Parts: sequence; structure tokens; C-alpha cells
Amino acid sequence: MGQFPRLVKVLVDSAYGRGDLWERVRDDLGCELEVVERAVAAKGFVVQHLRWIVEQSIACLGRDRRLAKDYEYVNSSSEARVLIAAIGRSLRRLAPNPAVRPGYTRTIASTSALGASFP
Repeated sequence: MGQFPRLVKVLVDSAYGRGDLWERVRDDLGCELEVVERAVAAKGFVVQHLRWIVEQSIACLGRDRRLAKDYEYVNSSSEARVLIAAIGRSLRRLAPNPAVRPGYTRTIASTSALGASFP
């Protein structure tokens, strides 16, 4: 059992599938490593297996004002900001504000005053 008992599998990009990463992940974390390969016949942008979930989470955290730039000097402060942003995101998903349209920060009342209409 590794340092993170709930962590079973680590999905990585094909660039990380080289070297001694396999052994380090197995020994240090106690889990398996799965390399997500791009389809050979794929052209252009192709959604890869489960990778979009991670990228979506990172993008949502990046919308936080203090996480958009590296303002924090101490790593523990940055970690705390990530936790605060993740908690805020979870709360917005669990108890959404009906006056705010999903994906926007302005309230519907303020945007309707500007002449915007929603379908």
C-alpha cells in the first residue's frame, strides 16, 4: 500500500511512458501506470480516454483569479488556494445559484439590463 491508498491507477501522456517512471510509480505510490496513446489514424484534435476530465478540472481551477497567475510565494499557500477553488466549484455544482447562468459570473438580472437575452 502506497502513500495514497485510494490511488489505483495513474494515467499519463505518451511522453511520460519512458525511463524509470514505471518503477518509481509502483514503488513510491503503490499503483499502476497507464500510458494514454494517441490513435495512429487520428488527424487533428481527438479526445483521449479520460484525459479531458483532468484538463477540464485544471481549466476550471485556472479561472480562479489568484490561481490564474503565480501570486503565492509559499507552496502551502498555493495548495490552500487550489483547495479553496475546488471547494467553491463543488459548492456551485451542489447548490447552484438560479440567478447565475452556468459558465458565467454575471447575474441574469445584470445582463438583462444590458439588453442581452438568453434562449
